[in-house]
Amino acid sequence: MPVWPAHPLQFVAVDVETTGLYTSDRVVEVAAVTVSADGRIVDEWDTLVNPERDVGPTSIHGITASMVSTAPRFNEVASALAARMDGSILVAHNLSFDSRMLVAEYGRLRARLLPGQGVCTLSACGERLDQACARRGIKLPHHHRALADARASAALLQTMVRGVDGYVPAAVEGLDGRVCPRTLRRDVLGDQSNQMPFLARLATQARLRAERGPSLAYLDLLDWALADLELSVEESAGLKTLARELGMSAQDVESAHRRYFDELVGAAVRDGMVTDDEAHLLERLAVVLGLPGEAVAAAKATCGGSGASVLLVSGMTVCFTGEACHTDGTELPRDLLCQLAESFQLRPVSSVTKSGCDLVVAADPSSLSGKAEKARKWGIPVVDVMDFLRAEPGALIPARLSATQVSARNPSLRDGRPTSKRAVEVETLTCGQCGQEWQHAVARGRKPTFCPNCV
Repeated sequence: MPVWPAHPLQFVAVDVETTGLYTSDRVVEVAAVTVSADGRIVDEWDTLVNPERDVGPTSIHGITASMVSTAPRFNEVASALAARMDGSILVAHNLSFDSRMLVAEYGRLRARLLPGQGVCTLSACGERLDQACARRGIKLPHHHRALADARASAALLQTMVRGVDGYVPAAVEGLDGRVCPRTLRRDVLGDQSNQMPFLARLATQARLRAERGPSLAYLDLLDWALADLELSVEESAGLKTLARELGMSAQDVESAHRRYFDELVGAAVRDGMVTDDEAHLLERLAVVLGLPGEAVAAAKATCGGSGASVLLVSGMTVCFTGEACHTDGTELPRDLLCQLAESFQLRPVSSVTKSGCDLVVAADPSSLSGKAEKARKWGIPVVDVMDFLRAEPGALIPARLSATQVSARNPSLRDGRPTSKRAVEVETLTCGQCGQEWQHAVARGRKPTFCPNCV
């Protein structure tokens, strides 16, 4: 049974699916999961909403016009949702977006939603919702369904927040208190999800570990808007307004677009093959984002497989050099990079030696630091920390040396691609959990039982 009003203070994880990305758009689905201060889920509520207009990108949220034709309008569900939010601490993955959309919906009813000071799990973990859940073992069976996403945000909340101190609960003012019981839940309509388009599938693989601050919230909505490889006039205006509200300059936006494009290019080449059609879509994306011609040329080179690369295999030793930063300029701590390396089953080392280091990750690949100079002297690949943050186990990472230089200094690399042996000897192991084979650097001691993904 619901716990209303919220005494003592509790959290409410909310999620909205919408017809678009700004306040002129409408909510088509909303969910609220109430979590007590001690971490117990005490109430779940969700419903489809008739937006009284086109439903927007069905390819993303899976909602069709026929699904919402008999759903309640927002004014019919506003009181039930307000009863859950009023006096509770709001939680969402990109809280600024969800709260902005709900504020607009209540404003149309001449009521006020005061979001208070809630918890943005996107800002807290710096990853897309599906990636954050996968890293923490949280189930997310239907991403971009309001209840599934709200449940996932509630689960993330419990991994990162203890207690209610420092937060300000939300409040709803000027609304009729009568609660309408009518809802239309998506699960009663069956599975009507669509195949995700190419760009949306790429976006699910993008790594935004270095993003922080305004750009993180901006990019989270940008990939939603670009799922159809178009930016409508309304979407462009919404993104510009959002950037202005987030305090982003034109240069900040251009830099964010470039990073987002680089992320998708990196995701496209992870499977080792990019079709002509996919390459053409990436070229179109660069144009839509307003990127210069050299960005397209660089994407073509990357998709064509040119340049030197190093294979990221478990068991490798990796050394970090330079002071890396998040995209907002704040420090990216060395211990955080080491934790990420260990999650890939890499072994961080503090110094570069000829036989004890397989890879150097540099804040600036052109660095003249002692570690980078030793790496070049001994033919050890040097990669950019941003490429490392975008990578995953088994990925090819661009080495910031020419193929000629790498091949000359390290005979284990041919034509910019690793052969069966690199700077370290590689063996193929079979995972005891999923049965998949993966490559592992030969080392003394017991061989690992599980592949990096299962670990």
